[in-house]
Amino acid sequence: MTVAEMDLLKAEALIRVNRAAEAVALINKTRVANGQLPPVTLNGPPDEPGCVPRKFNGQCGSLWDALRYEKGIEMLGVDAVVRFFDARGWQMLPEGAFTQLPVPGRELGTLQLDLYTFGGPGGESSAPVPDSERCPVTLPRCP
Repeated sequence: MTVAEMDLLKAEALIRVNRAAEAVALINKTRVANGQLPPVTLNGPPDEPGCVPRKFNGQCGSLWDALRYEKGIEMLGVDAVVRFFDARGWQMLPEGAFTQLPVPGRELGTLQLDLYTFGGPGGESSAPVPDSERCPVTLPRCP
């Protein structure tokens, strides 16, 4: 686990408990130093052409969007399962994607148990319709 990941996990926790102002400095540590992007504020990235990140409609994102973007960039190539668990927790998995991992088939065979899987539209432990605009708390630029 990297220092950047721990900082961004703490920033996410601070946002979730309505202490978003404290998360700004943690997000900016990697955003400014590594990404050479302008710092975010409580309102998100500066509202200017070329802002990062952007929403699907082209508007500049929120502080929540900036956190998710930074976490994705900082964890790129470090551990793919972290991105999966983040997407699951942020309700960003494609609809019907599995949300938990089944016991491996070889293990089930050894135990003489039926094979099973998760996922599929409407299936057991399948992801709901994604809500990428959802914010865990009220923030500027969050619906």
